[in-house]
Amino acid sequence: MGQILNKIFTSADDNLETFSLLWLDGSVNKSDNLHAQEELRTTIHQLKTFEKPDKCLEYIYNVPKEDRIVLIVSGQLGRSIVPNIHSIEQLLSIYIYCYDQNSNEQWSSKYRKVKAVVTNVKELIARIQFDHEKQQQNKIYESLPISIFDPKIVHEKLTADLQGHLVHSQLLINCLLQVKSD
Repeated sequence: MGQILNKIFTSADDNLETFSLLWLDGSVNKSDNLHAQEELRTTIHQLKTFEKPDKCLEYIYNVPKEDRIVLIVSGQLGRSIVPNIHSIEQLLSIYIYCYDQNSNEQWSSKYRKVKAVVTNVKELIARIQFDHEKQQQNKIYESLPISIFDPKIVHEKLTADLQGHLVHSQLLINCLLQVKSD
């Protein structure tokens, strides 16, 4: 039993957080990016790196609906992957980390989830930390579904019907108040 629990709690894919930070870049695991990964983990603990788009796409398509993804992608891979994933609900933000800022700003400007196109890793980290803190404060990523009707009751009155009855009741009361008594 202890081994099973240990395996459950130490699994690399267990994500008890709402946010996952994904980094897709052919050179993501090179030494100059490893320090950036450590810094980013201080903001979003769940960081996964991908060198190939197919593995990244597979991961994105299998993320639970309630989780949120922040994606860092190279300019070259971003051109091909962003149009395919931009409409995914779980994808909250995209950051393009590239060498050619002007060129990548042109194609990415039509995607509202692209928050920044940067060439400097310190700027990338600062922007992600700032945006993540802002999202945490505002809870922008959460939707709170609320139902005030009992789903078990089949003959529930519609809101429009209830409002109609309320209007009629108020009109009746107003008419009765205006009637002069003898």
